[in-house]
Amino acid sequence: MRPKDRVKNTVSGNAVDRTPVVPILGAYSSKLTGISVREGLEDANKQYEAQKRAIETFGYDGSFTWMDLTAEAEALGLKRSRPENDLPAILEHPLKTKEDLNKLNIPRIEDTRLQVFVETCEKLSDNLGKNHFISSYVVGPYTLVGLLMDVEKLLMSCLKDQNFVHESLEFVVSYLKEYIDRLSGTGVDAITVLEPTASGSLISPKIFREFVSAPLRDTNRYISQKNMNPILHVCGNTNPILKDMAETETMALSIGSKVDLNNAKGLIPIIGNIDPSTTMIEKKPEEVKYLSRKCVEDMKGEEFILSTGCDIALGTPEENIKALVNAVR
Repeated sequence: MRPKDRVKNTVSGNAVDRTPVVPILGAYSSKLTGISVREGLEDANKQYEAQKRAIETFGYDGSFTWMDLTAEAEALGLKRSRPENDLPAILEHPLKTKEDLNKLNIPRIEDTRLQVFVETCEKLSDNLGKNHFISSYVVGPYTLVGLLMDVEKLLMSCLKDQNFVHESLEFVVSYLKEYIDRLSGTGVDAITVLEPTASGSLISPKIFREFVSAPLRDTNRYISQKNMNPILHVCGNTNPILKDMAETETMALSIGSKVDLNNAKGLIPIIGNIDPSTTMIEKKPEEVKYLSRKCVEDMKGEEFILSTGCDIALGTPEENIKALVNAVR
């Protein structure tokens, strides 16, 4: 069975020869081709070659582009850091008032660094997409608003200035649809929506339902309309909102290591949830393999894809990634 079919059959509830495994392996792949993280985030050819090498090295079933939460905010004009071998961070949060919101303009995707990810998707689809499941990323609406106005201000505005938050969310959803339009022509199978700021570690279920659910549903529905599969990734403890997440019209949930897999049963297809730090960095390969197999056994009978709960860190031993992948063989 082709790796791509293994993933697609799993999420559609059809028979597979084994559990698919798709670790979230982005910037780590820079180590395999000797480039810096900055080079990969700014050069589509280098990012593609690194992801291709990762597939060849570890033999898993699908590939994501690199995870970069700053790309959409930078395209709106925000400044970011440019570290050589780390992921960038947003350095300013200019959205303070409705007047600031009115000053924001949706850019041409081709004129921004988002074009790097568009071209990476094209290369992955053209060269690996026949046999492997390919997903891009977009930052989630709530998280993008948090980058624009700062998370602390966003949390306060959810309590004191709800209209401003809703108007900001409406703007960023319109913007994200422009990016999704551009990604829809690349041939990717899915778009994973990254909503770390919507984590239960940061906000309450009430805030999630009031501010996060509807924009996510709108975004996921639009991805589906463009003939791609939406996947929702939320970090941290999302046990209290798993059902809410599943109701945002997403194809699958990518869940963090703090989620009890028993709570995720009976919802929709689940992707996860090996701890990328404590397990993948600190434990020995045989322990990684044991914990990975335990995940598979715990989710027996469910639509499940083995993965990490978040992006694999640069310091992860290569042997542990191999152990994760080999656990399903």
